[in-house]
Amino acid sequence: MALSLEANQQLVLSALDSIALGGAEISAYDALGKAFYVTSSVGLQVVSAENPATLEAGAVIDFSTDAFGGFGNAITSVSVHDGLVAVAVANAVKSEPGKVFLLDS
Repeated sequence: MALSLEANQQLVLSALDSIALGGAEISAYDALGKAFYVTSSVGLQVVSAENPATLEAGAVIDFSTDAFGGFGNAITSVSVHDGLVAVAVANAVKSEPGKVFLLDS
């Protein structure tokens, strides 16, 4: 979004771009990497915002793969700070604890 303040002190917002993603719900922005991390049922989707007027879908990080112990993609939260991405994933067995995965952005 572009922000501007008009002479009458009215704030004006205008959309720069949008992107269609499957099941997008929660997002976090990484200012260092200029990317959004977006939760979905297929994993954590990475959206490049290098050029905010042209968003680009990138990798999908799948937490159900062996690299993550086959944990699953029930992502409940994502947060980014100083190049570190924290992803909370619920356990398929609801009475068992979930996990927080820490990733470099």
